[in-house]
Amino acid sequence: ILGLQFFGPKVFSIFGFFSLDRFKKKDSTQFQTQTPFFTNTVKASKEKFIKISGAAEIDSSVKLFVNGPEVKETKTGGDGTFIFEGIELIEGGNLIFAKANASGKTESQKSETLTVVFDIKKPEIQLISPVNGQKISSVDSRVNIKGKVNEQSTVTVNSHQSVLDSDGNFSSLISLKSGNNTIKILATDLAGNESSISANIEFEKR
Repeated sequence: ILGLQFFGPKVFSIFGFFSLDRFKKKDSTQFQTQTPFFTNTVKASKEKFIKISGAAEIDSSVKLFVNGPEVKETKTGGDGTFIFEGIELIEGGNLIFAKANASGKTESQKSETLTVVFDIKKPEIQLISPVNGQKISSVDSRVNIKGKVNEQSTVTVNSHQSVLDSDGNFSSLISLKSGNNTIKILATDLAGNESSISANIEFEKR
C-alpha cells in the first residue's frame, strides 16, 4: 500500500503526460495541389518561341519544364489560368510538362507531357501523274492527279483537298478544259510550313 502511495502519483502522472501530449500533437496531414493542365496544345510549330497556356488552382505557383529542367515559373490569376510566353524550342521533339504548388499544400503531380516538334522544313511534293507538259486526249475531261508528300500534311490540288494515305500518297480527280491547264498542288505540314508545285497539262477532248 505504501508502495502504491509512493509510486502511484508518478505512474499516473506519466500516463497523464502521454495522454495530454497525444492531444497536443497537430495534424501534419497536407493536401496535394491539384494537377495543372494545358489548354492550347499543338503538335508542331515552325516558330522557335511559342506560348503555352493552361489552368491550375487559383493563386498557385506553376512551374514549366522543357526537355528536363525548369524554364519558367508564374502564378495563376483569380480564374486559375496561367500563360507562359516565349518558350524556346529546340529543333525536333520537345517534351513539356508543368507542376503547381498552392499555399499550405504539397506540390502537385506533373501534368500530362506535351510533345511539340519544332520544324522549319517545308514538305516535299512529288507529282507522279500526269507529268508536267503531258498531253492528254480523252473523251473524259476528268483526270486523276496523283502524287506524294514526304510527311503528314494537308494537300490541295487546285484548291480541292486531297486525302492522304499512311505513306503520304494522294490523288484528286480534276476536270480539265480543252487546251492548256495549270495544276497547282499545295502542301501544308503540321507545323504550318507550306510548299507548292505547278504543272501544265494539255488536254484535247475526243
